[in-house]
Amino acid sequence: MELKSNIINNSFAVTDLESVKLGNGTNGTLKDMMYKFPPAITTPSIGKTIAHRGLYSARPENTIASFEAACIAGFWGIETDIHNTLDGELVCIHDATVDRTTDGTGAINDMTYKQVQACTVDTGSNIDDYPGLKIPKFEEYISICKKYGAVPIIEVKGIKNNNIKYYKKMVSIIREYGMEDRCMCIGSQTCMELVRSVSNLIHVQVIVYQATAITDNLLLNVLKLGNSGIDVHNTHVSLDLIKKCHEMGLLVNCWTVNDQYMIESYRELGIDFITSNTYGLGCSISASQPKYDGSLKTNNKYIPGAINEVNTKANKAISNLGGFKLASLTQTEYDALDPKDDNTIYLVIEYIIGT
Repeated sequence: MELKSNIINNSFAVTDLESVKLGNGTNGTLKDMMYKFPPAITTPSIGKTIAHRGLYSARPENTIASFEAACIAGFWGIETDIHNTLDGELVCIHDATVDRTTDGTGAINDMTYKQVQACTVDTGSNIDDYPGLKIPKFEEYISICKKYGAVPIIEVKGIKNNNIKYYKKMVSIIREYGMEDRCMCIGSQTCMELVRSVSNLIHVQVIVYQATAITDNLLLNVLKLGNSGIDVHNTHVSLDLIKKCHEMGLLVNCWTVNDQYMIESYRELGIDFITSNTYGLGCSISASQPKYDGSLKTNNKYIPGAINEVNTKANKAISNLGGFKLASLTQTEYDALDPKDDNTIYLVIEYIIGT
């Protein structure tokens, strides 16, 4: 099917609602695909925080310790990465090899589960407090998410040759724990098409890296997956992108954001999910974090361009704009910015002069 669309004022409008084949092989309309998100994925409505590889700023990454710490800290979702072993087990580890994070060596796909379990995690945050940690089985990770009520966020990364049997096994385990309609998978377009071929309930998101342009064709391909969205590097985030995706019926996640002021500014833009490494940015801010004081929205002024970083010590927003930083703007230049200019992409963030 060829999807027809109109690009009007840089926003996307779908005009073709003819019958299409849904991910589970049944027929439906494009409208059916666009807006049927499981309630667990859309509640609360914006700014849900996801712990990247568990809470790995406080515990060794992708371990039982980091998953449990993230759940206790109040993160909405817990992200992990999965690979298959030589003998068909699914395990949680970021890299394709065990070398960086354990005392072992070798590629996960070429090792049996017994060989993987012979490796001990020997690096990561507060590693001395957590001796003897092993690479978890996928079932252990899902079990922890189920126990604490967290949403599993699964990056499908190391499935050798994209063998469909491992996708089926992953979904079978998710179903066994009753988590299929409160689960998200992220990965390449090809990987997400394979997930969709075995489950219509899992929310899928296509990863968009920093160097990848977000084109209308890219978004259309993601839309065709149904119950879908994009997982973008934070430098892609703009009010325009979020509005465009929401108009199409796509959800938006960004990674990896570790600054409280950045997280609050993205929430102001209406982003759906925010992936973070940082302790205390789940449901509440820890005592060691600077408390957000609402300053990003008080003056109702908007800055054009995409935020690259926020200097919280100086409490000012810094962004690239035509090759110079906003910090160099004079008061006159700042006051001249027009928040009603429809031709400029605006971010909801206040530029604090003189601090």
